Amino acid sequence: LTREEELRYTRQLSIPGLGATGQALLRSKTALVTRVGGLGGQVAIGLAMAGIGKLVVAHGSSLIEPDLNRQLLFGEGSLGLPRAPAAKQRLEQLSRFVAVEALDHEPDEDEALALARRVDIVCSCPPGWVERHRLNRACVQAGIPLIEAGMRGLEGIMTAILPGETPCLECYMPEDS
Repeated sequence: LTREEELRYTRQLSIPGLGATGQALLRSKTALVTRVGGLGGQVAIGLAMAGIGKLVVAHGSSLIEPDLNRQLLFGEGSLGLPRAPAAKQRLEQLSRFVAVEALDHEPDEDEALALARRVDIVCSCPPGWVERHRLNRACVQAGIPLIEAGMRGLEGIMTAILPGETPCLECYMPEDS
């Protein structure tokens, strides 16, 4: 870690089991966060502020007024802008230590698998089941962890899926259900 990183992450470095080794490991990792809305935006902020080295954010729409009441990643200056590039700009403002790649669309089947093969974890935050199942299949095939998260009203639901260790999304929530 650089001296600047040590200063930034001073409080984290004192956490038993994390320390400089864990912080350096986090810095070496890449996460994909799909859909940077109310839930995914918070995930992306948390990862960036914690010190992950690289974030890939994917979201294919522009920010609209009704989104602002629950999306802390964005402000009024982002209204009408495509979310992924606006998220990249904001995340890089929050932390100079994170590199952000913005995808202005939802990954299709092939791209989801290609992305899963080049990241260390996928944080799936889309509202719809089609995309959630697509990301699940990609993570299972690539053998990487999936944090599957969604909202139902004002309730957030999160599940960690570890291929080969836990049931996958399809196992407990079949696509045709």
